[in-house]
Amino acid sequence: MRDQLSLELLRNNPEQFIRLCQPIVDICIHQYQESGRFPYGDEKDISQTVNEHLINSLESIKKQYNGRVLLRTYMGVVIKNICYQVYKKEYANKAKIIPLRPDHAVYEPDPADTFLLEKELERLYTVLQLFPTERHKIYLGMKLFFKIPLLPQDVLRWKPNIEKQHYTLLMTTFGTTYGTMSLGNIFKKLAPVWNVVERNRTSGPGIQRWINDRIQRIITLMNGNPPRRAYTKKLLQHLLSEEYARSLHNELNNQ
Repeated sequence: MRDQLSLELLRNNPEQFIRLCQPIVDICIHQYQESGRFPYGDEKDISQTVNEHLINSLESIKKQYNGRVLLRTYMGVVIKNICYQVYKKEYANKAKIIPLRPDHAVYEPDPADTFLLEKELERLYTVLQLFPTERHKIYLGMKLFFKIPLLPQDVLRWKPNIEKQHYTLLMTTFGTTYGTMSLGNIFKKLAPVWNVVERNRTSGPGIQRWINDRIQRIITLMNGNPPRRAYTKKLLQHLLSEEYARSLHNELNNQ
């Protein structure tokens, strides 16, 4: 979902914009299925309902979106809220079988009060603790891999005493929208600072391969052995995007 193209479609071609949002809709529905809020097998009906709400929200989205965050991040929040509305109206009062994966169903009460973001972030942080000397650079690298803007704390946790020129370069390049930049170019631009901080000589493609390897390992660990969850790169990207949106919201409220 390239932001400039998406914004043009939002303004001029709403029908195509809705189509462009479908991967986000699918991811959000899948997350609600994993949590037990939506049942498996109802995907088409749920998707149709979510899209109807989304169509009715387009004028409000046009007025409220101000470019402060990536449009795909903003739409992730909008679609998550729509899914929550659908859940509250259609499913909240029903006891459910919660299939974390279809082949590992367990019975649990309604998980509404303990749902999703905090729990999933806690799981991610726990997995990152398994990489004690690497977790901060892995986290920063994942955000770059998924084209999510960096926050100051992402850089400072990686290198608390980073030189001002390197900090400024990272935040100028990656602290705002850079969704149209190719992954190759992202890691090429990262490499000079990475090599100073890490005291090595790794190429941009080498850093990208290293981050991709860590992402695959993190997904495997989050899914468990045997797998009881169904994390993918898309779901991990959505989780990090939601955390970014929440962090940005908290930052703006504290100003």
